[in-house]
Amino acid sequence: HGGEELGNVPEQLDAIVRQLQQLRDNQLLPEGLLEVCERLLVVATTKPSKNKPKTKKAIGEDAEGLAVFDSALTKFDVLEVVFERGKEAMAAQQSELIEQVTKDLVKDYAAVEDEALKRATKVVRSQVGARFGAWGRNQHGSA
Repeated sequence: HGGEELGNVPEQLDAIVRQLQQLRDNQLLPEGLLEVCERLLVVATTKPSKNKPKTKKAIGEDAEGLAVFDSALTKFDVLEVVFERGKEAMAAQQSELIEQVTKDLVKDYAAVEDEALKRATKVVRSQVGARFGAWGRNQHGSA
């Protein structure tokens, strides 16, 4: 039932993810297996929030930018796993996401490149920042 303890599942998933990361370039490893296990680890170790996450619904929120950001996330490591690797990994991931979102805004929404870069930077920084904050609160709450 919903209140059941997870037992050793998070620790086991963590061990599996670490092993799969070492085997990342192995041709026998099914494509996408590492990403699936990383997502499972995040789900297994994230405590449900009693409150809905606070999101800014500002006038003019960039719905296209958010859609492209969500799509771009599927092409990269799970953000919470990147956060565990440290600030440098987070900064590198953020740069790659900004680049990907910019390209997709230009390609899919015919945005002008300079404007697409501004929109991508704003969306990525705000979304990654919010996720990092939630991750940090969860880390401190579970320690």
